[in-house]
Amino acid sequence: RFTLIIPLTLAVLDGMIVAVGTERYILPLTSIIESYRPEKRSIRSMAGGMQVAAIRGEYIRLVYLHDLFGCDGARTDPTDGLVVLVETAQGAKIGVVVDELIGQQQVVIKSLLDNFEPIAGISGATILGNGRVALILDIEELSRMGRPMAPPQAAQGSLAAA
Repeated sequence: RFTLIIPLTLAVLDGMIVAVGTERYILPLTSIIESYRPEKRSIRSMAGGMQVAAIRGEYIRLVYLHDLFGCDGARTDPTDGLVVLVETAQGAKIGVVVDELIGQQQVVIKSLLDNFEPIAGISGATILGNGRVALILDIEELSRMGRPMAPPQAAQGSLAAA
């Protein structure tokens, strides 16, 4: 005799598995617009170290997952990897720089809050078919991460003007 406890609800997400170095992440499929390999001439560096890519007449801010999460062995040049263009709920677009797309898959969302402190840019985790854990990316939080801070002089100048 054994007891089997089945959860009443199960949160499932359609996601795209992406590789960054040796790590795997899940991007929610509903947020993905397209993926592409940018050309060197379309990448521009801005003040504060931020980079943007020109795509279809727009400049899209690039977010490097290897920088945000400290992934070893990742490609640092977006022209060697891929940029996944995603859209936030507010309509803002960002380009998430990854090494490669692994594939599309439905994943079961596991909350990290039961066992860990909240992690910026991560909304949960899942266990892949091979037993590896993949973190599920929070697009809204990623769009706020990695932005350069305003220089102190500009902030003081705007306060003085007010």
